[in-house]
Amino acid sequence: MTDNTTLIELNAFIVSHTRVIRDLNIITDVDLAELFEVDVEAIRHLTATNLPKFKDESMIMLSADEMLIYQHVRFAFTDPGIFTLAGLIKTKRSIRIYVKLIELLVSRLQNRAFEIATNYPANHV
Repeated sequence: MTDNTTLIELNAFIVSHTRVIRDLNIITDVDLAELFEVDVEAIRHLTATNLPKFKDESMIMLSADEMLIYQHVRFAFTDPGIFTLAGLIKTKRSIRIYVKLIELLVSRLQNRAFEIATNYPANHV
């Protein structure tokens, strides 16, 4: 599998597994366990034992009412939380995904910068 194919597949996974909870775009612990090919309990343990590493709204713990809606889900992660979690999981796959996440982020930033530059008025300084 080429690097570009891996990036495309990772982007597709992220897009297809992103949900909105509390007005945040998140991916659940269950979905990230699938992505990283680890047990969801391992993700929950790492999250619970590393709470100070998850800043602001990078990770949310679902309320009892939310857990009724999103069954089997305890934690949900925004993009920064996914990076934090990927850095905590110490498997070969998670390390590869962590590197690909960084590449995907850089690619998205470059594309966004290009969009801004091409739509910026030429006579505006």
